[in-house]
Amino acid sequence: MVARSKDEAPRVLVVRPGALGDLVLAEPAVRRLREAGACVSLAVSGRLVTFARACLGADEVLDFDAPPFGRLFGGEPPAELSRFDAALVFLAGCPADVAVRLASSGIGRVELAEPSPREGSGVHAADHLAQAVKRLGLSPALEAEAVPRVEVAPAGLEDVPRPVLAVHPGAGSAAKCWPAQRFAAVAARWREARGGGVALVEGEADASTAAAFLESFRPDAHLAHRPLAELASALAGADAYLGNDSGVTHLAAAAGARVVALFGPTDARLWAPRGERVTVLCADSGRLADLDVEAVTAAAMQGTAA
Repeated sequence: MVARSKDEAPRVLVVRPGALGDLVLAEPAVRRLREAGACVSLAVSGRLVTFARACLGADEVLDFDAPPFGRLFGGEPPAELSRFDAALVFLAGCPADVAVRLASSGIGRVELAEPSPREGSGVHAADHLAQAVKRLGLSPALEAEAVPRVEVAPAGLEDVPRPVLAVHPGAGSAAKCWPAQRFAAVAARWREARGGGVALVEGEADASTAAAFLESFRPDAHLAHRPLAELASALAGADAYLGNDSGVTHLAAAAGARVVALFGPTDARLWAPRGERVTVLCADSGRLADLDVEAVTAAAMQGTAA
């Protein structure tokens, strides 16, 4: 890939709409493009624009739900995108005419890539996304594995007794949720054994799981509907984090928290959060409900002072 002049960095458009976890897993791809000398513009779902601008390190963040991206699926090709030298597009079932429209807009090189690794491939999603960068003809340094990073300063849990356990009993679907009452049981044991505080994380889709948790346990802090950059800072300041297979769990790991992630039907080899301080628990049966409170409690308490 060649920049528009020898003095300019190549300008690359990365299209990565989707949920929070999908976006966090794409961070290594953005980082590697920038390390290879590219100027990166990242197009994300509208609800994640503010977070991406604050935390993901792209040179520019664009709203994929707004013009000119709607014209990729009909109408005149969006000439506004002609300022890019190349585009790397992660869209599920991306039709070939999207690539044609991007090329027609004036982008010199367009690469379409599946947004998810193939089931059974054993390739982690973060690696899958980061490896796609090579399609653009750049030569980024590729580590043994791609580990998402969100650079934030710990803040927001200063008034909670230490050590702090952050818990997020929600997820994008009920099948990914360990029973909220069991999260509450772990929280109670944390408070009793460690004398520390508990912070409950509640997102927009977590009303029922948060309510079930609150029926059994009263946390020291309730982080409800917080802006994602603010939530990342809070999670970075926790001594431990416990959550399901969710975007918030990926966010906690990327922020550097010590994470215990509970996985059931999803293939953890492909979708587990990554980091040196991440523990993934899966029941031998593959059923999330078969994870017991004792095992989860022990994992949560590991490495924290009594």
